[in-house]
Amino acid sequence: MYYHGGNLAGFSSNIVLFPDSDLVVAVLSNLFIAMLPNNVPYYLADEILDLPRTQDWMGDVAVNQTIEVYRYIAESNQGTFPPRIKNKPATHPLHQYAGAYFNPLFGNVSVTLETSEADGVFNKGLHIRFENMQSSMEHYHFDSFVYTMDMWSMKVRKMLSFTTGKDGKIEGFQIEYLDEVQVFSKEKEEEGSGGCRGHEDEDGDEEEILIWKQDS
Repeated sequence: MYYHGGNLAGFSSNIVLFPDSDLVVAVLSNLFIAMLPNNVPYYLADEILDLPRTQDWMGDVAVNQTIEVYRYIAESNQGTFPPRIKNKPATHPLHQYAGAYFNPLFGNVSVTLETSEADGVFNKGLHIRFENMQSSMEHYHFDSFVYTMDMWSMKVRKMLSFTTGKDGKIEGFQIEYLDEVQVFSKEKEEEGSGGCRGHEDEDGDEEEILIWKQDS
């Protein structure tokens, strides 16, 4: 048996091949938080190939797996963070965190310093972008920030922590993902780039978004 599956925004697919039996089952769905599509191939294989019924794929396995997924989503929406240490501001000016970052697994991530106006008051804050997802960044303590990403059918609230190199400059940030720490390295800025810029929308107009106002 061979299996492969994947998820994109609003789309989920998996395919299971039983080469010795000339059977291929492909399942496409527009929701990935329900585990029924993952178990349909095994149910069909049992029925078509008249295999021993070792598990109730539809009524037991799929239901229990879906319960676990919903539990995980609830935890992800809230985030699991260490106790917050109050009155511990960021150790660098906000513009020094802005820049392009890279991780071999996840690819490119951008952090920008952007400005917004509300009731005549202008505030600056950090904003993170990864592929087609983006989020404001809320300062937590020291060099740690919290952000919320809309990922497919769920919101994921995560913390990232910036790291400082021996030269006193920001060298990257770390995120915990699937019980492992992923390190994103900050790329060197081009001469005169300044490392900070706004974000242009599809019409070419610059958008400025309120992210976080640093405590005085």
